[in-house]
Amino acid sequence: MATSTFKRRHLNAWVAPDVERWIPADLWEALSDESAPLRPDDVVMIGGDGSRSYDTSALAWAQRALDGRLDVACRVGDSGSRLQNL
Repeated sequence: MATSTFKRRHLNAWVAPDVERWIPADLWEALSDESAPLRPDDVVMIGGDGSRSYDTSALAWAQRALDGRLDVACRVGDSGSRLQNL
């Protein structure tokens, strides 16, 4: 188990967001395609994580692209704000 994961799960400690990322942020950003539309006849999977106070809420959705990739988008916000683009 990664040190940051242990600290987060067992010590309830905040860890730096850039520590031990699975995919580097610049590589993830390079995969982005803002022009990928949601098509009305395709299946869309939706997931959400709500919060009551002092936490973060998220809404995410995914759809299979015509070339087989999985297009994913989400909105994230804290308990005092509206969900924002991620």
